[in-house]
Amino acid sequence: MFLNPTNLKILINCIILLFVLIVTVFVMIKLKFNNPFYKYLFILYIFFWIPVMLVRPYRGTVQSELDNLIKWAPLMLYGLIGVFARPIMDFFGLYLRNRKLVVQTSVALILLSFIPMVFVQSTATNIIQTIGVGIGASIIGTYELLFKEQYGKSKTLLTVSILAIPPLFADFVTSPIQSAVVSFAKNTNGYDLSKLSILWIIALVFLVIVFVMAFFIKENRQFVGDNFQNKVLEKRDEKINFGLICLIGAIILFVKFGNSGSVGTTHLQQLGIYTNMDVSAYEGYLSTVFSVFQLLGTLLFGYLVMKNTSNIKIFVIGLSVWIFYHFISILYFNPIFFISIHSLNGFAYGLLYNLLLGYVLSLSFNKKYFTPMGIYQSILAIGITVSNFFTTFISNNIESLKLRDSIFIIDSTIIVFLVISMFLFLYVDKKKKLLN
Repeated sequence: MFLNPTNLKILINCIILLFVLIVTVFVMIKLKFNNPFYKYLFILYIFFWIPVMLVRPYRGTVQSELDNLIKWAPLMLYGLIGVFARPIMDFFGLYLRNRKLVVQTSVALILLSFIPMVFVQSTATNIIQTIGVGIGASIIGTYELLFKEQYGKSKTLLTVSILAIPPLFADFVTSPIQSAVVSFAKNTNGYDLSKLSILWIIALVFLVIVFVMAFFIKENRQFVGDNFQNKVLEKRDEKINFGLICLIGAIILFVKFGNSGSVGTTHLQQLGIYTNMDVSAYEGYLSTVFSVFQLLGTLLFGYLVMKNTSNIKIFVIGLSVWIFYHFISILYFNPIFFISIHSLNGFAYGLLYNLLLGYVLSLSFNKKYFTPMGIYQSILAIGITVSNFFTTFISNNIESLKLRDSIFIIDSTIIVFLVISMFLFLYVDKKKKLLN
């Protein structure tokens, strides 16, 4: 029969790749900036995200096969690297007035960190490659600033909306690759890590391409660090409100990394064991569902901003959807249903993350060597670190808990944090010192 499971997966993969190609071309035609070189930067950003997206969800899976008791280490390290790497990148970008060099150096470090994983699959090589993935995530702020300074000086929200697309496109490209490799590496005892390392081989190919492309980035170094039309934070209450926005952002990232990515993949695998269902063929598509609806959330965010919808209304929509998602996750344990409602997860994150990022990208300090974006990204990394430690500790290190108990504790904690973020946001929005 033609539509057997293998052929069906190939057909779905081809449809996704075709969809990605069509949407990418459409976006490239529609984007309008004064300098046409932004299209090169846009394409480079897509290629940059492919290797990161390809391996990021499987650092926990690899560690589970090696030593499940310390799975928290690579998961937590991913965020911990960002706590230091993000402000360092911000500092050197401004100090050298050269964000292009920061991007080139980061890509080289990621490339070097992935190579050991191809030859030896161990806790040490997994931690090394996790450092590389953490550096990859840390480049987000540098790239946002590079794009805005060179091409979107007075178009902050447009910059945010545009740069939200490449990582999502990269996710669409990597999902079918992940599905094929994971299905190939799956065995009766778990995963053959030597076969799973194919993901890192493919990632290295893309990293080499990105490294070469990075040399052709055009950057006017006179624009690096310029405030343009940004709001300069000078007053004490403005700085306090900025700090609260950073705290809300950390909560948003705590939630995101507590229910998606590597943790989401592990969650799906646990549900498969709980229901005696083989979910290996679906794992690669969990992030696709998240990303598709994150894109829809991003597009809705852009539409609501154009319609001058208030900040608090946008935040309430996103937060309400997220809280509903976690309530449902507590009640239902079917793997396919979990993949379906993951759409709500991505949609809410697409609204909330871009809302906060747009605020921060429109701000500046009088200080010479740091930007609000660098500080904000560093605090986000703290949220990621705490989230990864918390979820793995609950899931793996409390032997008395069953799957239902651990999911209840994680989702209930997340709901509490989301409610706290709502009160913080209401306070900052009421002050009208930063958000408007």
